[in-house]
Amino acid sequence: MSVAILFGIFFFLVILGTPIAICLGASTFVTLMLFTDISPIEISAMMFEKIEHYSLMAIPMFIFAGNLLSKGSAHKELLSLPNPLLDIFLVVFQSLQFLHQLFLLQFLVHLLLLLLQLVLLCLELLCKLVILKNMLLVLLQRLVL
Repeated sequence: MSVAILFGIFFFLVILGTPIAICLGASTFVTLMLFTDISPIEISAMMFEKIEHYSLMAIPMFIFAGNLLSKGSAHKELLSLPNPLLDIFLVVFQSLQFLHQLFLLQFLVHLLLLLLQLVLLCLELLCKLVILKNMLLVLLQRLVL
């Protein structure tokens, strides 16, 4: 139930257009007030204690950097930078793909040559077996006669 109220207050405040930081803080504060025995002064002291962590400072700095990029023209240059790099990457990738196909073609030709050699060896063995059979037949005919 507490989770439903937490998210309900949060989304209600978001729909009203309240900044996200205030929505998070207010919904947490109200939910803690309603569902715990902690006094409002202790809740606010706990919140200010948790804010002192340096790792949490990254969140507002990312929001600030996003606002700077959206207001200025730096985002246009950042988005146009990958285009030439992407073109170079595509050319290199296509040439590597061509080399890979060429290598694959060489591998297939080599494989076909090996198969051809195997077929020739089998034919040679078959011919030798036929010659051996004929020799044995001749030998048997001489022994019988």
